[in-house]
Amino acid sequence: DHEYIYGGKTYKLSHHGFARDNDFELLHQSEHSASFVLQPNEEILEHYPFEFTLLITFELDQKSLKQTFRVINSEDKSIPVSFGGHPAFNIHSVSEYKIIFEHEEYVQSNQLEGPYINDNTFPIIKGNEIQLTETIFDNDALIFQNLKSGTVELKHTKSKHSIKVNIEDFPYLGIWAKPNAPFVCIEPWQGMADLVNHNKKIEDKKGIVWVAPNDEISKSFTMHFTN
Repeated sequence: DHEYIYGGKTYKLSHHGFARDNDFELLHQSEHSASFVLQPNEEILEHYPFEFTLLITFELDQKSLKQTFRVINSEDKSIPVSFGGHPAFNIHSVSEYKIIFEHEEYVQSNQLEGPYINDNTFPIIKGNEIQLTETIFDNDALIFQNLKSGTVELKHTKSKHSIKVNIEDFPYLGIWAKPNAPFVCIEPWQGMADLVNHNKKIEDKKGIVWVAPNDEISKSFTMHFTN
């Protein structure tokens, strides 16, 4: 319902949080990297009442691109933090691609019910592969937790083109595309959408990390491109 409870008070927060709705400032730029920073303003503090610094860095190394999230807690108390990547990869036809996990997986995908995750799951992985189809995302994203694999690959079945994403730092994974869209997203997540009938308390939200006073958290994922 676009809200959460902290310290007995209800705060409004848009879908996927506030960071994507705000402009970052360029902090540093080189030939092969760029760092962007976001700090709280008056509007952000209305929705997220904590002092912090969020840095997102992109580093290019030959055919690999690394994205790093770093959150610094400026408070004298612990603050709740969560973040996730949303890279979208250009494709021609969904049915020409498959997803390959590093290891055989026996987990099932969670299902979304509107903006929430319901109690239903369904089998989607055969061994270590998912063959993508035109209808596979009709019920929104595929959502995975408790994966053994440290990498997941989007591979074109009619060429050598592929993108392998290292997701070792992240406990959850989303795979998603809009219907008929020319892209597929492989999304490393630190957190997840609320479960149906969640109590809205931020301390009970799945994937929340509490960063200690004057401490920080840093997590990265790397995308490797092959042609």
